[in-house]
Amino acid sequence: MSQPVRRFAETLRFRSSWWHRVQGHRYFPAAVAVAIVLAACSLHIWQRVRVMSLVGEVAVLEERNDELTDATAKLNAEIAQLSMAHRIERFALDSLGLVPLEAHQVSMLIPAGEEPPEPDQLSQVLRAIDRVTDHMPIVTASEATAREAKTVRFPKAREEDGQ
Repeated sequence: MSQPVRRFAETLRFRSSWWHRVQGHRYFPAAVAVAIVLAACSLHIWQRVRVMSLVGEVAVLEERNDELTDATAKLNAEIAQLSMAHRIERFALDSLGLVPLEAHQVSMLIPAGEEPPEPDQLSQVLRAIDRVTDHMPIVTASEATAREAKTVRFPKAREEDGQ
Protein backbone atom coordinates (compact mmCIF):
# COMPACT_ATOMS: atom_id res chain seq x y z
CA MET A 1 0.00 0.00 0.00
CA SER A 2 2.86 2.30 0.33
CA GLN A 3 3.37 2.17 -3.42
CA PRO A 4 0.01 3.73 -4.35
CA VAL A 5 0.41 6.38 -1.67
CA ARG A 6 3.79 7.36 -3.04
CA ARG A 7 2.39 7.61 -6.58
CA PHE A 8 -0.48 9.76 -5.34
CA ALA A 9 1.98 12.06 -3.57
CA GLU A 10 4.13 12.36 -6.71
CA THR A 11 1.03 13.14 -8.75
CA LEU A 12 0.07 15.89 -6.35
CA ARG A 13 3.57 17.36 -6.46
CA PHE A 14 3.53 17.25 -10.26
CA ARG A 15 0.14 18.88 -10.46
CA SER A 16 1.11 21.50 -7.97
CA SER A 17 3.91 22.90 -10.23
CA TRP A 18 3.51 26.57 -11.04
CA TRP A 19 2.51 25.97 -14.65
CA HIS A 20 -0.28 23.61 -13.76
CA ARG A 21 -1.50 25.92 -11.04
CA VAL A 22 -1.61 28.87 -13.50
CA GLN A 23 -3.16 26.77 -16.22
CA GLY A 24 -5.80 25.53 -13.86
CA HIS A 25 -6.78 29.01 -12.72
CA ARG A 26 -10.28 30.09 -13.77
CA TYR A 27 -9.05 33.37 -15.43
CA PHE A 28 -6.30 31.70 -17.48
CA PRO A 29 -8.22 31.69 -20.83
CA ALA A 30 -9.16 35.36 -20.40
CA ALA A 31 -5.54 36.27 -19.53
CA VAL A 32 -4.27 34.47 -22.64
CA ALA A 33 -6.82 36.31 -24.82
CA VAL A 34 -5.81 39.69 -23.32
CA ALA A 35 -2.10 38.87 -23.84
CA ILE A 36 -2.74 38.02 -27.51
CA VAL A 37 -4.70 41.26 -28.05
CA LEU A 38 -1.95 43.30 -26.35
CA ALA A 39 0.72 41.62 -28.48
CA ALA A 40 -1.26 42.34 -31.66
CA CYS A 41 -1.76 46.00 -30.63
CA SER A 42 1.94 46.38 -29.82
CA LEU A 43 2.89 44.89 -33.17
CA HIS A 44 0.49 47.22 -34.98
CA ILE A 45 1.82 50.31 -33.17
CA TRP A 46 5.43 49.32 -33.83
CA GLN A 47 4.62 48.76 -37.50
CA ARG A 48 2.97 52.19 -37.84
CA VAL A 49 5.90 53.93 -36.15
CA ARG A 50 8.34 52.12 -38.43
CA VAL A 51 6.33 53.03 -41.55
CA MET A 52 6.18 56.69 -40.52
CA SER A 53 9.95 56.79 -39.98
CA LEU A 54 10.49 55.20 -43.40
CA VAL A 55 8.16 57.78 -45.00
CA GLY A 56 10.28 60.52 -43.45
CA GLU A 57 13.48 58.94 -44.77
CA VAL A 58 11.97 58.64 -48.25
CA ALA A 59 10.99 62.32 -48.21
CA VAL A 60 14.53 63.33 -47.24
CA LEU A 61 16.00 61.11 -49.97
CA GLU A 62 13.61 62.52 -52.58
CA GLU A 63 14.68 66.06 -51.67
CA ARG A 64 18.32 65.05 -51.94
CA ASN A 65 17.63 63.40 -55.30
CA ASP A 66 15.98 66.61 -56.58
CA GLU A 67 18.94 68.67 -55.38
CA LEU A 68 21.41 66.33 -57.09
CA THR A 69 19.37 66.32 -60.31
CA ASP A 70 19.35 70.13 -60.38
CA ALA A 71 23.08 70.24 -59.65
CA THR A 72 23.71 67.75 -62.48
CA ALA A 73 21.64 69.83 -64.90
CA LYS A 74 23.51 72.99 -63.90
CA LEU A 75 26.88 71.27 -64.33
CA ASN A 76 25.87 69.90 -67.73
CA ALA A 77 24.82 73.40 -68.82
CA GLU A 78 28.12 74.79 -67.55
CA ILE A 79 30.04 72.07 -69.39
CA ALA A 80 28.14 72.89 -72.59
CA GLN A 81 28.88 76.57 -72.16
CA LEU A 82 32.57 76.03 -71.43
CA SER A 83 33.05 73.62 -74.33
CA MET A 84 31.62 75.91 -77.01
CA ALA A 85 34.01 76.24 -79.92
CA HIS A 86 34.03 80.05 -80.11
CA ARG A 87 34.76 80.29 -76.36
CA ILE A 88 37.71 77.90 -76.69
CA GLU A 89 38.89 79.86 -79.73
CA ARG A 90 38.69 83.15 -77.84
CA PHE A 91 40.53 81.61 -74.85
CA ALA A 92 43.27 80.29 -77.15
CA LEU A 93 43.64 83.71 -78.76
CA ASP A 94 43.52 85.81 -75.57
CA SER A 95 45.20 83.65 -72.93
CA LEU A 96 47.51 81.35 -74.85
CA GLY A 97 48.40 83.65 -77.72
CA LEU A 98 47.50 81.08 -80.37
CA VAL A 99 46.37 82.26 -83.78
CA PRO A 100 44.19 80.42 -86.27
CA LEU A 101 46.03 78.72 -89.10
CA GLU A 102 45.50 79.48 -92.75
CA ALA A 103 44.50 76.67 -95.05
CA HIS A 104 47.96 76.49 -96.64
CA GLN A 105 49.60 76.10 -93.19
CA VAL A 106 47.70 72.89 -92.36
CA SER A 107 49.24 69.62 -93.41
CA MET A 108 48.02 66.08 -92.91
CA LEU A 109 50.21 63.17 -91.92
CA ILE A 110 49.15 60.11 -93.82
CA PRO A 111 50.72 56.71 -93.10
CA ALA A 112 52.66 55.12 -95.93
CA GLY A 113 50.52 53.08 -98.28
CA GLU A 114 47.28 54.99 -97.62
CA GLU A 115 45.67 57.52 -99.88
CA PRO A 116 44.58 60.90 -98.51
CA PRO A 117 40.91 61.00 -97.69
CA GLU A 118 38.73 63.01 -100.00
CA PRO A 119 36.25 65.40 -98.43
CA ASP A 120 32.90 63.67 -98.66
CA GLN A 121 29.42 65.10 -98.37
CA LEU A 122 28.96 63.78 -94.85
CA SER A 123 31.94 65.70 -93.50
CA GLN A 124 30.70 68.84 -95.24
CA VAL A 125 27.25 68.42 -93.67
CA LEU A 126 28.81 67.86 -90.25
CA ARG A 127 30.92 71.00 -90.59
CA ALA A 128 27.81 72.97 -91.61
CA ILE A 129 25.94 71.63 -88.56
CA ASP A 130 28.86 72.60 -86.32
CA ARG A 131 28.79 76.15 -87.70
CA VAL A 132 25.05 76.42 -87.08
CA THR A 133 25.28 75.04 -83.55
CA ASP A 134 27.98 77.57 -82.67
CA HIS A 135 25.34 80.28 -83.08
CA MET A 136 22.51 78.48 -81.25
CA PRO A 137 21.51 79.93 -77.88
CA ILE A 138 22.06 77.92 -74.72
CA VAL A 139 18.87 76.91 -72.96
CA THR A 140 19.09 75.93 -69.30
CA ALA A 141 16.96 73.20 -67.78
CA SER A 142 14.80 75.72 -65.93
CA GLU A 143 14.13 77.65 -69.13
CA ALA A 144 13.27 74.44 -70.96
CA THR A 145 10.80 73.37 -68.29
CA ALA A 146 9.18 76.83 -68.22
CA ARG A 147 7.82 76.08 -71.71
CA GLU A 148 8.30 79.61 -72.93
CA ALA A 149 8.40 79.97 -76.70
CA LYS A 150 11.05 82.50 -77.74
CA THR A 151 12.17 83.46 -81.19
CA VAL A 152 15.74 82.52 -82.01
CA ARG A 153 17.88 85.22 -83.59
CA PHE A 154 21.15 84.57 -85.33
CA PRO A 155 23.17 87.81 -85.25
CA LYS A 156 26.25 86.40 -86.99
CA ALA A 157 24.18 84.86 -89.73
CA ARG A 158 22.74 88.31 -90.59
CA GLU A 159 26.24 89.79 -90.77
CA GLU A 160 27.36 87.03 -93.13
CA ASP A 161 24.30 87.56 -95.34
CA GLY A 162 25.16 91.24 -95.64
CA GLN A 163 22.14 92.56 -93.73
